Amino acid sequence: MRSGISKCSSCISLKTEMNKTAIFVNNSELNWSGHIFAYYVVKKIVELESLKKKELKGEEISKIITKVNNHVIELQKNVESIENIQNIADGLRTTCKNKLDELINFSNALKRTMNEKITEIFEDIEKVEV
Repeated sequence: MRSGISKCSSCISLKTEMNKTAIFVNNSELNWSGHIFAYYVVKKIVELESLKKKELKGEEISKIITKVNNHVIELQKNVESIENIQNIADGLRTTCKNKLDELINFSNALKRTMNEKITEIFEDIEKVEV
């Protein structure tokens, strides 16, 4: 519980230590799509590692890993934006439902009042006819 893994709280984290790269996927935020994305990132990293064996400089790999990490951070921000959109939509749904309920209650009250007035008018007309 004191390892670096326990501190990974974002939906996807890319960590490199001692020439080892790992991707941590928090399953609760991205569901299965996070694992698929992580698979493709790992696949690209493996390709980069094979290029490294072909005399690719360490600086270039580091730049590419940094670039991939920046993309992961950008995707995480997009996930947060989507969550904000969902929260706003849920709030709008609740507000609209409440306002529609108010309108329905108001129209029902008006209808009742109008029906009572019409009933009174018919009763008055019946009194006059007798």
